[in-house]
Amino acid sequence: MSTSTRSSLADLAAPLDRYPLAREAALAALAFGALQAAVVVSSAVGVPVARGLVDLGSPLAATGAGQLAVSALANTVVIVGGPTLAAAAYVHVRDLPVPLSLPGRGRADLALVAAALAGPALALAIAALLGDLTGTPFYELSGSRSAPDAGVRVPTVITLLGLALTLPAYLLVAHVVVQPTLRTVSGEATAAGLTTLFVGLLGPTALTRPGPLRAFAFPALLAIAVVLPACAAYWYDRQWLTAVVAVPLALVLAGGVHDLLVDVAGPAGALYAGGEVLVVAIGAAGVARTDSVVPAALAFTSYTVGAAALSYLTSVGMPI
Repeated sequence: MSTSTRSSLADLAAPLDRYPLAREAALAALAFGALQAAVVVSSAVGVPVARGLVDLGSPLAATGAGQLAVSALANTVVIVGGPTLAAAAYVHVRDLPVPLSLPGRGRADLALVAAALAGPALALAIAALLGDLTGTPFYELSGSRSAPDAGVRVPTVITLLGLALTLPAYLLVAHVVVQPTLRTVSGEATAAGLTTLFVGLLGPTALTRPGPLRAFAFPALLAIAVVLPACAAYWYDRQWLTAVVAVPLALVLAGGVHDLLVDVAGPAGALYAGGEVLVVAIGAAGVARTDSVVPAALAFTSYTVGAAALSYLTSVGMPI
């Protein structure tokens, strides 16, 4: 590489050296996109592998629920395998600390664990009550409805198997990749807040079913939108110019808010959508406080199981 080329690359990198948070935020966005792309690739090329695992496990399952469990677990191994390998490689290359310790037994840590268990479920219960008062059943908010005469066994199995797929994906993206990346150059509160904003707006429960926009376009646009103001502030001593080039970042974030709220049905729907943001906020605060993903896992589980239970109860006509 010639001296002039190295000098040009150094000039391009200089704004990100001065504003490391912009650099790491852009890297977090690109890493998010890479993990979402890994889900897409795993889902596409892993079909034969999943079928082979189903064939191996089917003789062990004598019931319909057992067959469902074997199929779901096989798909979980295949779909989560890709992003797990991608996340492990990213963490290794960047030498990021992985928050795998356990919460302490102090009062503050135990209160955080209790909030993780109760907070999302309570938000969903209030959303269900508001929906009942405003004529919007909870199953319409969640988009999941059981037959009026459905038993509880199959919905329970489906919920638990779905949790086995979505929980690892969420923990990998939000608290093993995005938040630790931001923690390298910012305080715990800043990293937790940005993680909540980023992952919360995209929806933590939808990370295993990304479309092309989420997997490829949005992360790239967000990374560019984050870098532009840093470059403008470094290269040009014009505050108005920095403000102007920050407009794309505002538009990207506004698009995330719009996607979160576009199908919201009144205050109950807003509270239901806000529950997903609450899940990420509790998880990010838990990582910041305890260096553990346990509160994040509990909050996500509370939301997922609570939403499934309320969807079932309102579908079969039981009072909330």
